[in-house]
Amino acid sequence: MAHKYTDKMKNWMRIYYGLPVPELTAKFNEHFSVNYSNKSIHNFRKRLGLRTGRTGQYTKGNIPHNAGTKGLMKRNSGSFKSGSSPHNTRPIGSERINKDGYIYIKVDSPKIWRPKHQIIWEEHHGELPAGSIVIFKDGDKKNCHIDNLLMVTRRENVILNKFYPNTPAEYKQTTTYLARIMIAINNKERVI
Repeated sequence: MAHKYTDKMKNWMRIYYGLPVPELTAKFNEHFSVNYSNKSIHNFRKRLGLRTGRTGQYTKGNIPHNAGTKGLMKRNSGSFKSGSSPHNTRPIGSERINKDGYIYIKVDSPKIWRPKHQIIWEEHHGELPAGSIVIFKDGDKKNCHIDNLLMVTRRENVILNKFYPNTPAEYKQTTTYLARIMIAINNKERVI
């Protein structure tokens, strides 16, 4: 409901506008024998363009109320001692299966895990060259026997997955050679 404000009310507001809204409302209602809400008085003051200067925010350089006081409690010095590890820490050499189904082996602390099939391949053939990966001939991610592992480049793997996705294990080596031939042909075409 719209209120009519007289010139007397406006002049009174220009004098007392700096008070907090609840206190200003109580004095205004008492002085003019009206019953306006806090919101009405706040909006009235705003319409007159009267600002209190209070923003409700801390100003820069403000000193907190507890500045210079010491802490009331000592720090927790007994719970976490150096060198202790949680009860569920896995030892080096333990295995786990990740969300994609690959077996991982813990090789170092605290959380260094490597794929088991890569470790087995590197034990038999040396370090894996950059840009190469180890795949499974039969597609079973849990069969990490050395006869089931095959090293291919990432580019060869793209071709194997695109053109030969369901190749049986006995033909996987042959399809890898086909992928290498396709890559060589593609490289020759680029040169020409």
